[in-house]
Amino acid sequence: MDRLNTFFMDKLDKYLPKDSEKTKGFFLFNPPTGSGKTTATIKFIADKVNNNSKRKFFFITNLKENLDKPFSNLEKRVKSKKRVIRLLSKEDEFFRLCEEDLWEEPKSYKFISFDELKNAVEIYYKKKTTSSPEYKVFLENRYLEKEKKFRLEIYKRVDELKRKGDKLALNQLKKELKKIYRTIDLLKEHDVIFLTTQKFLYKIYDPFSGSDYIYNMKEFKDNSICFIDEFDSQKDIFLQIEIDNLFEGDKRIYIFPYFLKFYGGI
Repeated sequence: MDRLNTFFMDKLDKYLPKDSEKTKGFFLFNPPTGSGKTTATIKFIADKVNNNSKRKFFFITNLKENLDKPFSNLEKRVKSKKRVIRLLSKEDEFFRLCEEDLWEEPKSYKFISFDELKNAVEIYYKKKTTSSPEYKVFLENRYLEKEKKFRLEIYKRVDELKRKGDKLALNQLKKELKKIYRTIDLLKEHDVIFLTTQKFLYKIYDPFSGSDYIYNMKEFKDNSICFIDEFDSQKDIFLQIEIDNLFEGDKRIYIFPYFLKFYGGI
């Protein structure tokens, strides 16, 4: 296995662009299952990060369970864990706040809906596994409604501070809200991002610089290496999301026909 890892590492070093290169494109790395390609990929990322690479690295896979081992492996290898993040679904992000007792109300401004959101999420978290399907849906919809109100309050406050030109208050509010929404300043705060395909294809929430898709962000387009794990199983996910968006009238996915054409040509 060590010899295979060395072989894979050599291939990654040879074909993936160096920090000084602006090369763009796809590199298909398709050894058999269990041959150690994911381990080699994680070691490659860790080596780059530990050597102060200026690039951003994305590790994308189809299921959130498939992120557990690679994420844990990388955390053990990198010098600074703060530069590595595993993005969770909205629900799991809120559950993380409950599990680790990380709820912290912003102090620089009183958001009326904060306590409502916190209480709704905590009730949903405690009763999700023991409630009937109907009551579970009720609890989920209630916390989503409270979060919508909270986000609206945030946008209004951010807009107010921007119009006043109060950068000090704006930065303080951003610092406090990052404890609730880790997607704020995502690519400024982190060098390695682990996420599912679904998370990659939906907007990243940031009320300060504007919510957007990762693939639209300058850091992603100009200076990143994106690893798509379980590549052959991604096609159905892309197609399903494209179908869903067509029904919703969402125009955001013009990028994906290129991906599908590439996949279809393999």
